[in-house]
Amino acid sequence: MEIRARSRVRFDQLPKGFAQAVYGQWRDRLDQRFIAGLPDEDVAPVWEIPAKLLGRLDGSEGMIRVGRDRIVYQTKKPEESRTWRFADIENIVSAGPFDFSVVTREHHGAWNAGWREFRFQLKGPLPEERYNELWRRLNAFKESVFIQSSAQSVEPHH
Repeated sequence: MEIRARSRVRFDQLPKGFAQAVYGQWRDRLDQRFIAGLPDEDVAPVWEIPAKLLGRLDGSEGMIRVGRDRIVYQTKKPEESRTWRFADIENIVSAGPFDFSVVTREHHGAWNAGWREFRFQLKGPLPEERYNELWRRLNAFKESVFIQSSAQSVEPHH
């Protein structure tokens, strides 16, 4: 286990299955600083589509699984798998039926800050109505969270 400044913890060389074992406990308790660099095996996909995560040089082949409240990218390259809870996603973007991106705040690169876009080349077309439905669910979730946090901040103190 490697501990870095600013309460950043990175796990390397853990016993097999450890990350999956603690993921279920952490995913529901930690905020958006928690980056799930593994696929959520428990997600019940509403829909899924094969995709290639585009990288600077090569990328990876895998499957995008869209669940009720999360998006999972599962690939054989473990360092490139991800699970994004809707609360962790800033936006989703599509420039056409074979293009899909997830934009999230994930520390990376030399500057270790800002937004990170995970851009996918889809192996089959993503129908516009399916993308729009996901976009609406994601934004409804974000609105719900905003309303809940706003209501909590204006509750009278006794």
